[in-house]
Order: sequence, then structure tokens, then C-alpha cells
Amino acid sequence: MEDSFDYAALCHALEKLYRDFGILPRVFGRTALGRALFALDLGSRRCRTLLLAGVSGADETAPLLLRFVKTLLQCRKDRVPFCGVDLRRAFGDCGLTVVPCLNPDGLELNAHGLSATGALRNFLRPLVQNDMPWHANASGVDLRHQFSAGFDAYRAAGKPAPGASGFGGERPQGEAESHAIAALCRKERFVRALLLQPGDRGLTVHPPQPERDFSLADKLLAQELSVSPQRATTPDGGFPFWFSETFHRAAYTIQTGKGTDPLPEKMLFSCLLLSMLL
Repeated sequence: MEDSFDYAALCHALEKLYRDFGILPRVFGRTALGRALFALDLGSRRCRTLLLAGVSGADETAPLLLRFVKTLLQCRKDRVPFCGVDLRRAFGDCGLTVVPCLNPDGLELNAHGLSATGALRNFLRPLVQNDMPWHANASGVDLRHQFSAGFDAYRAAGKPAPGASGFGGERPQGEAESHAIAALCRKERFVRALLLQPGDRGLTVHPPQPERDFSLADKLLAQELSVSPQRATTPDGGFPFWFSETFHRAAYTIQTGKGTDPLPEKMLFSCLLLSMLL
């Protein structure tokens, strides 16, 4: 994560997008500590693709996704094609909903420690270790395993109590953040969803039917990233599994690389734009 990126930086970036491009974020939910969950809507309300980041509190993908939005909006404003695409025309036919950070409480806890946890400070004090990244939300629930697809099996095998990572909660979509993103998906009926997360660069496909071969869309997205697509197999309470199972539409996990092998931004941005056009 960028050293200076926290909830204040997130709000500042969204405010600057509004000042520069007139894009007003909407609040589709709030965390247990009252922080806003923001979504940015770009383009047509038909055929919308969801781009999601910041599910883990230790996840550095939120600023990456915000840079993608800024790049698109600047190209549209300047009437400059992006990756050969006329954005004004493209946004007339399809659109994006961008959720840059689903876990702002976890983001703040990583950035500022217990001072950012308000009324939950005493609850969290014995759980937080200074040398351990905090992936969960402010309730100690790992949102990466908080959804109903495979939830019971994961919970039986996973961590039994709140902590920095691995605890999926008492019930699926039981946290404010997971409940809010699930409600947003049901309301908007996105045609597909892409989740950004750190890790060895790659593309994981969560197909509507487990036995389905890779589709043309799967192969095109993988080609754009110069990786081989991988099929998701065992549901683990993750958002992409839930989205695919619930809406019978494809979901993808893009791992953005790490260390000395990051995914080049231009390559990633081209893939994210392609996901809207498919």
C-alpha cells in the first residue's frame, strides 16, 4: 500500500475526481465505524461492469483503481482515445461501477493502528499485533471469506474467532461491508464483476457453471494481461464465487503482481477497459 494512502487520502482522491471531472461518488453503505463505502458510476447505466478493490485492509489496489478512473476520465475530457477506444462513444453504450475500497476500516487500522478504531478499540487491542498486516474489517472479520458461496465449509475449516485474517464471520453477508456490496449487486445487476487483489500476477475465472470451458471473454482478458487464465475450483466464501453463483454471470479475480514483478499499469488498465466492452 502506498505509505500515505488511508481513508483521508481516499476521500481526497474522490473529491479531486469530482472537482476535475464532475463525477460525484455515491455512498452505498457504511462500515461498523461509520466510514462511507463509495461507488463511482461511469458511462451508461446499461451493461455495467463492477470493478472492486480494497477488500482486505492490507490491500494496495485502491489507489491503483483510482488511477485507472482518473486516466479514463482525463482521456475522455481531452477527447483522446485510450488503448484505441473512443471513450465518449464507448461510455454511451456501456458503463462501469467502481468501488475502490470495500474495507476502509481495515485500511485505517493498517495506516494508523488502534487510534483509528474508535469504539472498537478495546475489543481490537488484544487482536492487533504491530508486525502483522490487518486484512479483516474493524470487527475482525475477513471480508475475503464473508460470502455465502462455500461459506459453511470454509467456516468449519477456517479460523474460529475474530482476528487479523481468516475469520469469515458468524454468517455470510453478516458484516456491513459485505451486506452493502451484495445489495448493490442485486440492485444494479452487473453483467460481470472483476476483483483486484495483490499476489502473483494472474487471472482467475469464476464461471457461471463449474464445468464450462474458458469463454472467448475469459481468453481475451487473459491475453490482455499476458497470462494464462486459471479456473477457480473450491468456493471459499469469496466475493467472486458468490457473484458468479448468485447471478450466473462470470466474475474474475485479477492479481496485480507484487515485489519486483508488478503488473504494468497500462496492461492492467487496458484489461479493465476491455472488461467493460465485452
